[in-house]
Amino acid sequence: MDAHSTETAPGELVSEVGGLMTGLGIISMTLFPFALPLIILTAVVALPLLVLGLPALGLWLLARGVTALMRRRSAASEEPAASTAPRAPAPRRSPERSSRHVGVPLRRLDSRPR
Repeated sequence: MDAHSTETAPGELVSEVGGLMTGLGIISMTLFPFALPLIILTAVVALPLLVLGLPALGLWLLARGVTALMRRRSAASEEPAASTAPRAPAPRRSPERSSRHVGVPLRRLDSRPR
């Protein structure tokens, strides 16, 4: 191969990838015996957090439910009695004020002229 060439020959690429795969295989086989104890230790550490977290989550959800129920009840008691007269429909907004992207034509994805 020429000293000034920047191209990589396919044989060199295969050789480099083979060397990297061998190195990663050696590292994987070396670290494999530590995988199972690490998984067990992670579960042992996470279990107390889960036991403490579930009651806290339950209390939080209960507080949210009670708060939402109280808001609904207070909103219902403050609401005036419904009249028998029909309600007028809400005025429509003009398209110019609703959104600046509504009604904008889409661009074509291909660049070929038609």
